[in-house]
Amino acid sequence: MILKSVPERYALARGFSSNTDLAQAEVPVANEGEWWTFDIPRKELRTLMQRQDARPLANYLLWLGLLGVSGYVAYLSLWSWWAVPAFFAYGTIYSSCDPRSHDLGHGATFRSRWLNEAFCRLCLFMTLKEPIDWRWRHARHHTDTIHVGYDPEIMVTRPADLVRIASDFFFLMSAKGELKGILLHSFGIRSANSQYYVPESEWPKVIWSSRLYLAALLGVGAWCVALGNVVPLLFIWGPRVYANWLNFFGFLSQHAGLAEDSHDHRLNTRTFIMNPVGEFLYANLNYHIEHHVHPLIPYYNLPVLHRMVQSQLPQTYTSLWDVTREVLPAMWRQAHDPGYFVQRDVPSPARPTAVA
Repeated sequence: MILKSVPERYALARGFSSNTDLAQAEVPVANEGEWWTFDIPRKELRTLMQRQDARPLANYLLWLGLLGVSGYVAYLSLWSWWAVPAFFAYGTIYSSCDPRSHDLGHGATFRSRWLNEAFCRLCLFMTLKEPIDWRWRHARHHTDTIHVGYDPEIMVTRPADLVRIASDFFFLMSAKGELKGILLHSFGIRSANSQYYVPESEWPKVIWSSRLYLAALLGVGAWCVALGNVVPLLFIWGPRVYANWLNFFGFLSQHAGLAEDSHDHRLNTRTFIMNPVGEFLYANLNYHIEHHVHPLIPYYNLPVLHRMVQSQLPQTYTSLWDVTREVLPAMWRQAHDPGYFVQRDVPSPARPTAVA
């Protein structure tokens, strides 16, 4: 794999703020093609990129409040049958940490950097993702979206391994990868893929951050041993196992079954509509084409962007169920026919944007 320097404008175009050193990092680039982008006036685009503090803070305080209340109810229901619906509700709200971490990871949620960083660290800890490694990994996902051999976040590879994919309904596939990375990096051992997307200058941060995560894991494990039960795990990390349903189907909807090695996000990414509760829990990641084309636009402005560019998009899916009806048969077919993918009809191309 050939390593190339990524110019700063490339880093910004793919969704990372100028205070990162992505511009100076040596990272692999799939090729120097042109990415399709929306035909939208620059002035309106700059307006959409403006971040706030009050609006997302109200959203996050509501989320934390619901998490606290549902967690308290779940605690009161322990050792009764009421624990099943109580922990399902708590776990579903808890698992919202994963989609929330995406917008935060781009520095696109809050105007105040410290608020963005604080909530990003919290959400990544809750979802068991070491922040330094994850940010560089996610950078690679945005720079080379579904480019085979370069994007480390391709959830469904070809031929599709249906058993492996199904296990992630309970977060097992993802948790195994995160835990393996934390363990290896804690001892200074580079995992197979991270050496291709984490620059040398960032490795000391990855090592020490992973050691903190390992200490937390051992601490929670010791807590469970001391209590003689797994109750602490029901509240910390465990929700990703027993209430991962929305993330599982939501993340499958993003790219599974679509074209590989394309420079048009309309061909390898989906947008679908959700009700207000779903958008709250999924942090508007259902507007995923919009998010990939302009990762620096805050999640609360993605619905506005969607309405502005809807005529430039392929047909928008009407619900998560609408997407799932396409994804599941596509994966089944890819398990037997690796060359198959869902071909999407797109409107006439808008202007491309150079990424190199």
